[in-house]
Amino acid sequence: AWTKAKQELLEGACNERMCSVDEDDRSENEPACYPTPPAKKASSSAIPARHGGPTLPRPDDMLCGRGGRVNARPGNVRFRELAIEGGYRHQYRNWPRKAAICRRLVAKFRAETDPPRRFLIEDILRPGMYVEIGDVKAWTKAKQELLEGACNERMCSVDEDDRSENEPACYPTPPAKKASSSAIPARHGGPTLPRPDDMLCGRGGRVNARPGNVRFRELAIEGGYRHQYRNWPRKAAICRRLVAKFRAETDPPRRFLIEDILRPGMYVEIGDVKAWTKAKQ
Repeated sequence: AWTKAKQELLEGACNERMCSVDEDDRSENEPACYPTPPAKKASSSAIPARHGGPTLPRPDDMLCGRGGRVNARPGNVRFRELAIEGGYRHQYRNWPRKAAICRRLVAKFRAETDPPRRFLIEDILRPGMYVEIGDVKAWTKAKQELLEGACNERMCSVDEDDRSENEPACYPTPPAKKASSSAIPARHGGPTLPRPDDMLCGRGGRVNARPGNVRFRELAIEGGYRHQYRNWPRKAAICRRLVAKFRAETDPPRRFLIEDILRPGMYVEIGDVKAWTKAKQ
């Protein structure tokens, strides 16, 4: 029950920060105990949840959910592209006003089309119909996308340079960082059947007990990668070395596979970028 209360308070605090127009830091002399302030509200121009009632999605709308079917929609693809092309991922990683960056990304995404794009989620009361999630939750979705993108860029980059103190607040958008040319791409080799020494992505005892998954965990301990990750600053490089070592132990090299949603029973390579994220986890 305490954990549920903690989740509720964290979610509420996050929504308040996303809705607030100004974020003021507490002064050093402010007392530790003070009256509860009134809840911050979103601006009057913010789109509320369930705006317009249940509807059918357009191709350029952003759908909330998981899986390849949702992620491959034109609206979802465009949202991820805009986060890169508009420089929002770079700004989110380096600028302090992260809530304002999320709001600008959502506003830009909505305003690109006429009528404006929407952020939709399936209505649990009317299956097949969708409702608007509103600007507050849309800002949270933008935050998730920017956080995930920043994590992937750090894992792909060979060198991580910190922004200098004298760098201006406004600067041209840098080109998106890419993985090295030697990195194995996603779906490399097409759908296939897994070998016993491959690493399968998933949950449950059946997956975790596979020889490949067991060896991956053993290698993280035997090779000292867990100790290095806890104590060394270059964590992305440690993840890359762990994946490279795991692949190179056998001939042919081991693979990181996930079940193909279009062909049940067949598996596809997740690629080095997601394999580095699995190593980080």
